[in-house]
Amino acid sequence: MLPFRHVLRTLRKTPGPTLVVMMTLAIAIAATTIIASTIDSVWHAIPAVDTQRLVFVASTDPRPSQAQSGMSGSVAMTGTSVPDLVDWTAQAATIEQFGAFRYGTATLTGRDAPARVSLVRTTAEMLSLWGVSPAIGRVFRTDDGRIGAEPVVLLSHRYWQEEFSSDASVVGTSVLLDGTAHAIVGILPPEIRVGIFTHTELVVALPLAAPREARDQLHLFVTPRLKPGVTRAQAEADLSSIANRLRAQYPNTNAQTGVVVRPLNEQVGGGGIQFLLFLLALIAGLVV
Repeated sequence: MLPFRHVLRTLRKTPGPTLVVMMTLAIAIAATTIIASTIDSVWHAIPAVDTQRLVFVASTDPRPSQAQSGMSGSVAMTGTSVPDLVDWTAQAATIEQFGAFRYGTATLTGRDAPARVSLVRTTAEMLSLWGVSPAIGRVFRTDDGRIGAEPVVLLSHRYWQEEFSSDASVVGTSVLLDGTAHAIVGILPPEIRVGIFTHTELVVALPLAAPREARDQLHLFVTPRLKPGVTRAQAEADLSSIANRLRAQYPNTNAQTGVVVRPLNEQVGGGGIQFLLFLLALIAGLVV
């Protein structure tokens, strides 16, 4: 009680300065909390356990209007087509493993009422590449990405709680997505539904069926892991040489297509993400 009485006595004697100090402390605490939350949300925008050697690879186009992932100098960063990714996978010498995803929606039926759901279609290897472990069941296996394989789906943790009442027995059952049965093989951990996947309810395995996909449909966001000891510059040179071959081979669709390789976390927050995080941390320290 003594410290509290001392505060009250000080407040009565010097109300103006004491209130200023109290308000300053409150503002400092609030500002520091906001800055810390911002740093955490940016740093964890990619729900990957281990981002070391993970990079973002984008196709490029000289037309700014084609930008899907921002600009790299004077060229637009676009998505990548399934056929181009298949060619990159077959020919790249600097990439340990490719992973890719694209956003989408589907109509889910087979439950109480049809519902439009937000989903992400990923290559079979991407979640394992990111180090994501399921809360229940399993994530995708390589076989899930093969053409003709049984369609499979993962539920986000929140969607599983809200729509399936956290019932673990749903793993092994199926739902209809756009009229096609998909087996539920696992429940994703809660942390996967953050950052770029904040609104994701389902994750579907995406077969890389190159003959069925158009080379000018640039919808994939590619996140491969570099081989040990490989730099981004080396990977970009490697993939650019493949892009040059594809330009000559497919001039109707790839005549202006290049490649850029960027750090995955930097791509999410823009080119100055590391400086921004340092600046926010510095401001928080000065406020304290």
